[in-house]
Amino acid sequence: MTKKYKFTHIREAHNEFEAFLRIKGMSTRQFSFLLDVSEVTARRYILDTTLLRYYHMNIIATHFNMTVKDVIDIIEYDLK
Repeated sequence: MTKKYKFTHIREAHNEFEAFLRIKGMSTRQFSFLLDVSEVTARRYILDTTLLRYYHMNIIATHFNMTVKDVIDIIEYDLK
């Protein structure tokens, strides 16, 4: 079961990656379980997506049925 977020919560996201996770209904706790890291580290990854490794991006892409390139594109959007 995914968590449903209100549009105001999605609009207040710090970056596109966080907004993407909220749209998909994934909380920080679920994200930490997915990547097998602590919640503090997961929050750090969400706020600064440049810390994500290819291994993590591959897990995220597999979970959401996307390609790694799609995940990279979401991250690159904020770097411009």
